[in-house]
Amino acid sequence: MEIQQFVTLLAEEAQLSARDIADVFWLLLTQEQPEASPQTPTSPQTPTSPQTPTSPQTPISPQTPTSPQTPASSELTEPSEVQERREAANSQAPTESPNPSPTPEDPSADVATGFPQTSTLFPQRALPRALPIWINDPPLLNNPLSLIRALRPLLQQIDRGVGTRLDEAATVERIAQSQIWVPILEPDQEPWFDIILIVDPTPSMNLWQRLVKDITLALQRYGAFRDVRRFDLDIQGQDIRLRSHPQRPPHRPSELIEPNGRRLILVLSDCVASYWWNGTLSAILETWATVMPTAIWQMLPDWTWERSALGRGIQVALHNSLPGASNPQLKADPLGLESPSERGTSLPMPVVTCDPRDLSRWSRMVSGDGQQTTAGYLLPCEGGEVPQPPAQSAKSDPQHQVQTFFLLSSPRARRLLMLLAAAPVITLPIMRLIRATMLPEASPLPIAEVFLSGLLRRLPDQEDGLDPELVQYDFTPGIREILLKPLPGVEVIDIVSHVSRYIAERLGYASLAEFRAFLIDPNAEKPEPLPGVKAFASLTASILEHLGGQYASFAQQLRQGAGELPPGWPPLQTLEYEPAVITVKEIFRFGTATLTGEGDEWVIQRRQGEAEGYVEPLNDELGLEMVLIPSGTFLMGAPEEEPESRDSERPQHPVKVSEFFMGRYPVTQAQWREVSSYSAVERDLDPDPSHFKGDDLPVEQVSWRDAIEFCQRLSNQTGQLYRLPSEAEWEYACRAGTQTPFYFGETVTPELANYDGNYTYNGGPKGVYRKSTTSVGTFPANAWGLYDMHGNVWEWCQDDWHDNYEGAPEDDSAWLKENTTENQKLLRGGSWNDLPRNCRCAIRGFNTRVVFTNRRGFRVVCVPVVAGRARRAMDSS
Repeated sequence: MEIQQFVTLLAEEAQLSARDIADVFWLLLTQEQPEASPQTPTSPQTPTSPQTPTSPQTPISPQTPTSPQTPASSELTEPSEVQERREAANSQAPTESPNPSPTPEDPSADVATGFPQTSTLFPQRALPRALPIWINDPPLLNNPLSLIRALRPLLQQIDRGVGTRLDEAATVERIAQSQIWVPILEPDQEPWFDIILIVDPTPSMNLWQRLVKDITLALQRYGAFRDVRRFDLDIQGQDIRLRSHPQRPPHRPSELIEPNGRRLILVLSDCVASYWWNGTLSAILETWATVMPTAIWQMLPDWTWERSALGRGIQVALHNSLPGASNPQLKADPLGLESPSERGTSLPMPVVTCDPRDLSRWSRMVSGDGQQTTAGYLLPCEGGEVPQPPAQSAKSDPQHQVQTFFLLSSPRARRLLMLLAAAPVITLPIMRLIRATMLPEASPLPIAEVFLSGLLRRLPDQEDGLDPELVQYDFTPGIREILLKPLPGVEVIDIVSHVSRYIAERLGYASLAEFRAFLIDPNAEKPEPLPGVKAFASLTASILEHLGGQYASFAQQLRQGAGELPPGWPPLQTLEYEPAVITVKEIFRFGTATLTGEGDEWVIQRRQGEAEGYVEPLNDELGLEMVLIPSGTFLMGAPEEEPESRDSERPQHPVKVSEFFMGRYPVTQAQWREVSSYSAVERDLDPDPSHFKGDDLPVEQVSWRDAIEFCQRLSNQTGQLYRLPSEAEWEYACRAGTQTPFYFGETVTPELANYDGNYTYNGGPKGVYRKSTTSVGTFPANAWGLYDMHGNVWEWCQDDWHDNYEGAPEDDSAWLKENTTENQKLLRGGSWNDLPRNCRCAIRGFNTRVVFTNRRGFRVVCVPVVAGRARRAMDSS
């Protein structure tokens, strides 16, 4: 593959920016090239279904694969030579068997499979106790690539030994000049440094174990250092040992010394344990730092450093002009009034955090950039007195505690604290979940600020030695109520839905709706191991009561289910409760394009875009990406002057569309396989129906009824309302604010969509005909971040077929006929073997509810719940 093709693939498929692409090439050049191994080219997979696909059919009236082909309309009838050519192409079945799928990795490394049993959460009026809950664990390191970028100055390659590769150019030049036939060998190269992570194992570091894991994995996976190893400190009195694994023999710290200084030592700690204060670590830190660059990776925000053992030293700015200099060679400029000579012997020690800017400054300083300074301390080599914990003071007013925290903390920490007030259960994974979904751009430091606030306490009756990831916390009395008051109701519902969904999954409920029904039923048996569920219902009720209205009524049902309401309480009325759609903002970045030109001169102008949305988790590893489609009004259909347009696409008419979420891609085979494993609603689903095989390929050979069943199962599982788009929603989302035949412009090219490239539209260029579906997201998205709206697979809509738009709705509702059971259902978008005219924004096709071919797929939409707005019923007849 040529470099330009590779760059195009990175930009279009991986959606990398120019800077990201440069980083890819830079990382490749910094690593030793492995021996090339021959690769066996893969071939298309043989369908497992006994059905043999028939020749492609017209978009208006395709038939089942086993039935004779009978066009239902002459409107899209193709030339006979096209049909013959396509029949010949489709008759060539692949002959090689597919490669076996790799065995998935054991998920137990990231997901706990069990949890300890505890008793009730609210025994009478006592303090709350722990509810046994475990959830998925989002990473704390948002962007591992940013860490590698920050360390770029240290990722240089240096010569190693004499070398084994012939430098042909230099050898030829020597022979030509000196007539001496002696080969010149290129020296082998290897990374400049290896890196050792020393992890402080104190209880206060439990908060950061996930971050330590993320950092370790990021450094190991990028392979930019000679070696990456991790050791945990094992300190018994004055004896210091290092352990690479709890079951392996310990190592002496001196074993890590690399005489040439080509090793980086990073000590990951919060620097609060007694051995940081009394000098136990000072000797070994000095031993390492005298020979090798050594730094402290501080877990806590910089405003807390003076309260840790770092406060024993003098804060300085460190700089250096010698590449790979050890710590004593660093030059220190004090940042305060105190002179280093007043403290006696001291050791310069750089201090960094997970902020890429800190790491970049440190790495540039170590590489010898004399203009760069980094934060650090001159640490005394002698021990000091270990501070005693402050005496317990009388409890202050909760309002004063909150005001004090808001005055001293960062905006992100204040935001995180308020969001936690809406969480019925608070654990480290739940804190990370809320941070990852509601504060996606935040660093891990706000979590530390929240824990240092003194506003959280560990719940009683939790076993000593309990896994820190399972330990539960709650706010001190009065704090939660204060924080809930200014929090918007939609965010309260989002967080309650997040936590409730994961609890429902971990406790074995098929859907959030089933778990909710269990909570509100006072007669439901609460078997082991669910002793804390009543308490969860009670705490959730106290949170929802702040919202008033229907949520207060639902909170009453929860209290009824928890057995809290007194005898004689008025009977509850039936309430239709709709969970709010998750509107957690996630920023999707994508590439889009515009096609301009004429004749043989066509130019594709590419640019980057962003869209908001969310990811609906289907399992621990697979999600459904949903993009926010803004509300608006558009002109639906095709004008008379649009080339090769149809009467069925007219009359053009204005349509008002409300805000909704739409699948970023057509539903893939991996997503279909997962949802098909959910509990059936009305019909069974084949987990592997597609003719073309691949997890990232769109699912096809699914009927309209199959697509409806998929939506129903997904809705039951998630507690949200998922359905097929209406025809108006589909075209509005496809156009993304444009009125041209394609969202790329007046024409299209096979470089921008998957269709039969042997044919052109409106003077556009020809191109490749791929003869199969392509992975979703292969081609540029439209301006709203939606992929594959032109070609690849036709997509089912809710609407019934109508011959034209006479009498069509003026809003985005589905246009359904009355008293029909076998009516034709709408298809939009064209497919991989259609002519380009059949892939326009306005094209309309139809087929019966039960037909399935290898050109039919779908995508889903989800509509936010709006107060006073009724749900749209999902037609499943």
